[in-house]
Amino acid sequence: MCEECCGDTPSYPTVTLNCGSSSTTPAGVPRTISAIISQAATVTFSLNGVQDSSQTITATANQTVQFVVRSSILKTNTVTITANNSNGSGSASCSWTVIAGTSINVTMACPDPSYSSQPPRVTVTTDQTATIEIYVDNSLTPISITTNGTSSTCTLPSGLSAGTHTITAKAWNSTGSGQATCSWTVWAGSQPALSITCPDSSSTTIAGQSQSFPVTLTQADATITVFINGVQDNSQTTSVTAGQTITVTGTSSVVGTNTIQVVASDGHKPVSVTCNWTVVQCDPALNSSYIDFNIHQYRCCSGDWKEAICYHNAIILMAWAGCLSQWQDQLANCYWRKIENCTEHPFNNSTAPSKNLYFVSITNTNCNFPGHAVVGELVGSDITNFNDWKFIQWGNMNIIPGNIETTDDGEQIVQMPFGCITTDQNGNQYEYLTKIEIQRITGISVTNCSITKTYDVLITFYIDSKGVITRG
Repeated sequence: MCEECCGDTPSYPTVTLNCGSSSTTPAGVPRTISAIISQAATVTFSLNGVQDSSQTITATANQTVQFVVRSSILKTNTVTITANNSNGSGSASCSWTVIAGTSINVTMACPDPSYSSQPPRVTVTTDQTATIEIYVDNSLTPISITTNGTSSTCTLPSGLSAGTHTITAKAWNSTGSGQATCSWTVWAGSQPALSITCPDSSSTTIAGQSQSFPVTLTQADATITVFINGVQDNSQTTSVTAGQTITVTGTSSVVGTNTIQVVASDGHKPVSVTCNWTVVQCDPALNSSYIDFNIHQYRCCSGDWKEAICYHNAIILMAWAGCLSQWQDQLANCYWRKIENCTEHPFNNSTAPSKNLYFVSITNTNCNFPGHAVVGELVGSDITNFNDWKFIQWGNMNIIPGNIETTDDGEQIVQMPFGCITTDQNGNQYEYLTKIEIQRITGISVTNCSITKTYDVLITFYIDSKGVITRG
């Protein structure tokens, strides 16, 4: 009976401490303390009589629990571990001395404001080998880095509440510690994200007409703002919800390449997407002698509109200048227009003067040049002198060999390239010349909207890889 009520085993939970073998710890360096708890209990931690509720633990019987102590108080420090349950409470204490230790120089590049779901990366630098721990608002995060005295980068935690938070990088080793602190502004949610559908690169829009651009806000609500060639279009500013698709429009009278920029902002960090589109003048003032722009479509009889390539442009330019008048019956039912929805015009021009124009074929397949057709006008008296010729196509009224030409549609191309030098697998070099063949048309026929010609070669010139021109 006496042993049952008065034995040596206490009824309350006991705490068996292990505070480590060292009697000193440098200031700021963590010290790990373990404790064995004899019964299931709530275990609390106190340093120098002040309880740290963040280290309160629920332990099972005979469980070993650990606590981390980081003190900068230069004196004897005492830790008390207390276990409480319905049977009562038990505790144990241990002490050690905190010494000054060495100082670790810590620098941290403060992060820019960011969204809670998209935390930034920060770089921490120390001047010696150390372990770095990242704290947010004085709470230790799972982020721990070991550095050998250089820079280390980590990603900050996600999901924090909106507002300003304090980021602390604490570095320590066996001899000392150091820290650096930054403020970090967190915005709620995620940054807006946009997508835009751009028109095909070959499509064009008539000056003054609108081009549509579907825009989808794929993430986060935002205000959409539209800029046309850098100028804000206030009429298209609107609020859009995440997942919503809207259509914005670009309207411009600027012939050539135009740019639309769509900006989404939630008041913090805007994002933008851009598209380019080509604007052409639908019906420029027609010159009585030349067509000084690119024609995109033609048709014959009542057939469908077809794509007009350089070959058709050359034929139309010659017909418009009165150089194909003897085949006007064959071309009587052929029409051209600048682009879709523009006014159509006949190939034949009743008011055209008779110009001295010839069809010109430009080829050099060995230099990756697919071939081209332009019109040549004899502006001098000697057909064998290249300088007595002027070459015309796509709005360029004087094509220069080797030059990068800008067409009236804003496209940059070389219409009359130099020759080239190639090297085979054995190291042998070959020069391939560009052939300029000026043709006198001797016949025109139109069959099912296919326009063919017969011709005699009037003169041939060649251009070498250095731009030197010789007569063929």
